[in-house]
Amino acid sequence: VDETKVFQDLCFNVPVALEVIPEARLYVSNEMKKLCAEVAERKSSAKDGITMSDNGNLIMDAYFKPTVNLKELNGRLKQMVGVVDTSLFYQIATKMIVATETTTKIIERDAKNEI
Repeated sequence: VDETKVFQDLCFNVPVALEVIPEARLYVSNEMKKLCAEVAERKSSAKDGITMSDNGNLIMDAYFKPTVNLKELNGRLKQMVGVVDTSLFYQIATKMIVATETTTKIIERDAKNEI
């Protein structure tokens, strides 16, 4: 990544994408409200209607406040009935290559250091 994409804390200036089975749309929307999130079905730019995944599921965008606990949020979203997957890739990466104008650096995550 370039250095402009490196943050100590996730700032949530973009939504978290949720892949949701169509039958669970209302349930997931209600559960998101309990998490104090605003949620909306993603509108397709290529055609009329809602954006669908390759698996035929809805894509919904969830907007969270910056103060949310990522570890807790990731766990709750992954366990929520109807949510197939999310765009949160919490603690999956163990190494990050950061490019600046003059150099590159590698940041590695250990047990004490979260990327």
